[in-house]
Amino acid sequence: MFATRPAIAAAFLATTLVATVAHADGPPGACECGVTPAPSAAPAAAPRLPRWGVGAHLTSLSLSEPGAMDDRGTPFAGAGLQVRYRLRPRWQLELSAAHVQEQDVDEAVARHVDAAALAILFHPRPYARWDLYLLAGLGATSDGDPDLTDAEREASQIGDLQLGAGVERRFGRIGVAAELRLLAREPADDDAAARMTDGPGAADDGQDRSGGALTLGATYYF
Repeated sequence: MFATRPAIAAAFLATTLVATVAHADGPPGACECGVTPAPSAAPAAAPRLPRWGVGAHLTSLSLSEPGAMDDRGTPFAGAGLQVRYRLRPRWQLELSAAHVQEQDVDEAVARHVDAAALAILFHPRPYARWDLYLLAGLGATSDGDPDLTDAEREASQIGDLQLGAGVERRFGRIGVAAELRLLAREPADDDAAARMTDGPGAADDGQDRSGGALTLGATYYF
């Protein structure tokens, strides 16, 4: 009888100890380690814009000349090519060249003009489908008569400062744009003025010459 009591007490103590340990350890397979929260998703990276673009454009050019009868300027129209290179998402370089012909006159006496420009474009919202941009650049116009010699063509060249704005609508890799540029042209010497005006008497050396260009074009980006 007395021997049974210590055995019962020992069994009770062993059962209590086992239950306490089991309660501390938790259910089988449980882990005391803390739950690591899932890492937050990284912000989506901005899409990569193509570096290069090549395209063609139609241009309407108006050039005012010192002493000209029409203050609105002489109208020209033609076509050209452009190459663009993106330095940064918001900054882009453009090299353009065009050949235009005088309008509203007999084709036999119509003047031809070659125009070229190097401009830098600033895009405030480069990823928008409707991409508005501002531009500034340096350009030059020269007599485009194919019968001129290189020396005569160089003598007729007139430099200009260009400021403008445009808007481009992108369709995948194709961009369709409309652009307006204002030209502040440098005063020409007598030889250049004689080439780029209606006659020798129209030249007035030292006077400012201005112009404007409206361009519609398409560019393929890659």
